Amino acid sequence: MSRIERATSSPRFDLIVRIAKALDVTVAALVRDR
Repeated sequence: MSRIERATSSPRFDLIVRIAKALDVTVAALVRDR
């Protein structure tokens, strides 16, 4: 992931990556609760 993040060092992509990671964490938490 580090290489991809470095290659695409755009603010928009960074925002999308952060949102995607946040969603993954929330989804994982919901699945664990179930």
